[in-house]
Amino acid sequence: LTEHGFHPNPADSAAANALDDYEEGTWTPAYVGSSGSITVAGYSLQAGKYTKIGNLVYVEGELRGQVTNNSTGTYDVSGLPFTVDTNGSGSILTCFNQHAWIRAPHYFTAVQNTTVARAREGIDMGDAAYTNGASDAFNAANTNCNRVYFSGCYRTA
Repeated sequence: LTEHGFHPNPADSAAANALDDYEEGTWTPAYVGSSGSITVAGYSLQAGKYTKIGNLVYVEGELRGQVTNNSTGTYDVSGLPFTVDTNGSGSILTCFNQHAWIRAPHYFTAVQNTTVARAREGIDMGDAAYTNGASDAFNAANTNCNRVYFSGCYRTA
């Protein structure tokens, strides 16, 4: 792939079908408050990578941090490398959770016109209700708690 004018079909020269924007890089995810406040005492793991092709962004990341007991409300993961498109609904970052959550998030959804993904709980088969991830779900014991690995795609403007 090249950054300028790659066409999967050489007979198709339409500008709309050209791959004119390819980029790879890193980003730094972080837990942040959404509807309340969140206090992170520190991270022992905080990393992200992305690939952008046109207006489609693939992200992957990992977080492990100590969130203190005085956190309230719901939470997001901030730092997405590009702003989520206005029509970006339905963009889901799947996650694998590990170690010491009180209630771990099930997914993160990209929030339109922002660079955050909202934590979601209660959306698996058999769950009683769908909710945003609550800050009281964090285990405040130490920096080895609240570990999450995630990946997914979203559209940017």
